[in-house]
Amino acid sequence: MGYSEAKVNNALAYHLSKANPDALRLIHCRHIDEKSRIPLHYWPEESAGEDIIITTHQATDPWGMHRHDYFMLNYIYSGSFIVNISGQEHRMEQGAICILQPGAAHCISTFPGAGPSILLSIAAKKDLVYRSFLPLISESPLLLDFFVKCSDNRSVPRTIVFQNHHSDTIRKLFDAALVESAERDTSYSKILECIFASILIFLSRSYKEYVSDDEHGRRISVESIMKYMALNCTTLTLEDTAKHFCYNPSYLSSLLHKETGRSFSTILREFKLDRAKQLLRQTDLPINMVASLAGYPHLGNFHKVFKAAFGITPNEYRQQLLREEERG
Repeated sequence: MGYSEAKVNNALAYHLSKANPDALRLIHCRHIDEKSRIPLHYWPEESAGEDIIITTHQATDPWGMHRHDYFMLNYIYSGSFIVNISGQEHRMEQGAICILQPGAAHCISTFPGAGPSILLSIAAKKDLVYRSFLPLISESPLLLDFFVKCSDNRSVPRTIVFQNHHSDTIRKLFDAALVESAERDTSYSKILECIFASILIFLSRSYKEYVSDDEHGRRISVESIMKYMALNCTTLTLEDTAKHFCYNPSYLSSLLHKETGRSFSTILREFKLDRAKQLLRQTDLPINMVASLAGYPHLGNFHKVFKAAFGITPNEYRQQLLREEERG
């Protein structure tokens, strides 16, 4: 995927020339929450046939606090910005990336004294993320958990920020996104999907630094162990968990049972079934794919465990949710 410097510069100039109209088009307000008074912006009707939209944002065009009903991936192409997400400020320099869940309240402003700055955004529909990208990041527990847990629950993280992510590969992928979205040549939308997927996969390699919250020599809490299990439930074993926390497997098993009253396998099964329910609720993925993403490679076993836990099959659970939605 080689693009000349001239082609990239021309594409960037094209996007910057229409940055203001595009920003207004992309964040066209459809609803203002009565309680928070924060605007919620929906996917623009004029772009209904597109699954991914590329926009640029300059330091001279600050955005007020707002939310989207789609996923956003923001990349600091040059300079620096202050990105305020749910009240927490992040100073993001060139190369930094943040991924925002739908519904994440945020605003973007410039850093005093910062030079010319450009932020590049990739907006992706939720359906596209669920349909095409979840299987690709199934080996990255953090990203999988982030994309699946997309609700209004305040305890759920709304963003992942990758600071100092200086990668020539990532840079080239964003350059490619600029060119493809500007030129709109044959099958450009499919290429944009591939670019977005590739960026997610490269970012997934960095996930460990964002989930490791236990320093050497510090007492490890059961809460930390449970958090690790929740994120890694699809592939985790007792031996893996014990090794991660430098514990003997038997000791770890006894510790969990003492503190929670449940065995390691019971806790793990609960986390896997919780993920399965989230996938059934949030997506329309086939049941066999839901089973695989929840850590059940054998569909028959998934049906058996799910029905034993909830009294209904996964498909019946999904149908039940649909009926509840229809009733309002």
